[in-house]
This record gives sequence, structure tokens and C-alpha cells, in this order.
Amino acid sequence: MSILTKMTQGLCLFGMTVSLSGCTSIAGGLDQLSAMLKAGASQPSAAEGEGQPEKVEPASAGIDISPRFSDGETTLMLNAAAISDVWHFDQHGVERSKVEAGKDKRFVTAELAVSSIKDNPALFGVGLYAEAGATLTLLGKLDYRFARWREVATFYGNLEDNQNDFSRSANVQFSLGVALPQQVLKAPLYLVVTREGCYQRQTDHASRPPIAYLPGTCASLKPSLSAADLKGGSLSILKRIN
Repeated sequence: MSILTKMTQGLCLFGMTVSLSGCTSIAGGLDQLSAMLKAGASQPSAAEGEGQPEKVEPASAGIDISPRFSDGETTLMLNAAAISDVWHFDQHGVERSKVEAGKDKRFVTAELAVSSIKDNPALFGVGLYAEAGATLTLLGKLDYRFARWREVATFYGNLEDNQNDFSRSANVQFSLGVALPQQVLKAPLYLVVTREGCYQRQTDHASRPPIAYLPGTCASLKPSLSAADLKGGSLSILKRIN
């Protein structure tokens, strides 16, 4: 099975993340988040003379947010993040690949650079989380694609591309993306990175492009994160998006 087939197989139902690596069910997390958002919107104000409800400290309170993350060997630098209808990547010459989010969905995308002293590092996992009170709820894990190729021939695998090879380049540029139902993107959103090496480089000369980073389980990007999880050093918030 080619890399392209692995990254596009299957159709995702509503309530599942849509990504090039396949479909990841997060229906429980989305339902929980939607319920929390509705409850917050409909919560009546305390009547005069009644006690105010106990204030819940947000999970992100007191947590440093930085676009840079490193484990001492590999370093990630976030350059930009956005919510959009289309995800662009794999620019080659005047052309580039794109995926449309689809009806009632939108992409969350991130542009970043990765550098490493290793010749073939496993790449950090990046997840999109929504803040719901004292926890962050996982909405989806972002897929990696190369941002660009040196020329058309390198995209088609006819020539090697040194700029997309850690053994030959100081840093490699990537575009990340995940598509989600538009309704869950109204909450405060955070890009969270883990030092766990979740994406491995694979080569398939039958695919275009012939090189891709495919995801593993990335267990450290748990369905729910607390402030304590974010203070442990293995996870970090790269950016708040909205």
C-alpha cells in the first residue's frame, strides 16, 4: 500500500477528525466539549443575594506559551497558525497541493520549522485542544506534510531534495493540518506539542511525493490534559489560536 493510499484511505463521519493519515474518532471528546459550551452559554447569573458559583481555574492559567519547543536534540519553531477552509502544502514550482475541509468543517493549520542534530529524527506530536474549564480536551492530532520542494523533479522523486532531508539541511519546513467540525472551534483553542516522537519518515517511490512522515499512536497527547500535565516538561503550549 502506497504512502498516499495510507494517508487518504477512508471517509470520515461527522464527529471524527479528518486528516490525510485517516480518520480518528473523537466523538466522545467533541460531545463532551459541546455539552460544556452549551452549559456555559445557558448558565443563569446568580440572583441578588445568592452566592456566586465557585470560579474554576482554566487549565492554561499560569502556563507559559512559547512557539519554540526542544528536547535537547530536536527543536520545533512555530511560525504561523490559522483556521481556514483549505490546507495548502507540498509547493513545487508554481503548483502546490491542497485539501478542502468540506461542509461545516474547517482546517486548523500550522507552519513550522524543525531542526535536529539527528539525521532521521522522529517528529514531535502536535495536538489541537479546546479549553473547557480546568481541562484541555483533545479535538485532533495534526498531520505533517512538507511545506515545499526545491523543484518539480524533487516532488516527483526524480531528484533528491536536500532541503527536506535532516541529514543534509539545518532545518526542514513543514505544514501541519487537521479538519474539524466548525462548531467545536468556537472554544479557546491551543496547539500543544509533546516531546514524544510520534511521526516517522517513510519512503515509497510509487507515491508523489515519495517521502512522508506517518503518525504513530502519540499516546502522550491524551484525550484530556490538566494543568499538572502541562507543567511536567513533556508537553508545552505553542500557541492560543482564538
